[in-house]
Amino acid sequence: MAALITPTNVNDLTNNILAANFDLNLIPEQYIYDAQELWIKPFLREEFYDDFITNYTATKYTNLLNGETGYIYGGYTYNFKGLKYALACYSLIQALPFLHTQVRNGGVRVNSSDHSNPATDEQIAGLRASLVSKAQHHLNATVDYLNRNTSTYTLWWSKGVQTKIVGGIVMPNNPTKFHPEDPRNLLK
Repeated sequence: MAALITPTNVNDLTNNILAANFDLNLIPEQYIYDAQELWIKPFLREEFYDDFITNYTATKYTNLLNGETGYIYGGYTYNFKGLKYALACYSLIQALPFLHTQVRNGGVRVNSSDHSNPATDEQIAGLRASLVSKAQHHLNATVDYLNRNTSTYTLWWSKGVQTKIVGGIVMPNNPTKFHPEDPRNLLK
């Protein structure tokens, strides 16, 4: 399985939230893989996700990942930033607990240095909530993009259901067409 983005992308796409001297090796590809499996796969559903991972170099999937500028739908021109923004936020979320603490021979330790103090659990929770909100914003944009391009993304499960993700809950624009078995309704 390919990691769809790199640790450098994680920093760049989250508005350089990491310090300039941050060691990007502290965000190994495993956190990106975990984010793909835990967040992106349930969002896209298994069949679509598997095709995406297998054929990620195909034009339609590079557009899904990296965005598409100036695509036209219904006579209007839209810009889509790409799924990579949500994936970057989720990758950092996966890494956060391990950036704060480490498991060593002597037990679990909080990382610190002579020139700074570790963040409190409350501060980390605030950062995580901000990243989740940002990721959900980008997933909403992805839903719009996919719904506007169903002829290209035939594995996207829409069947007339237009969805918006609000506060971690998938809400249909038309509740009479809501399908409770759609796995996107169970986003974590």
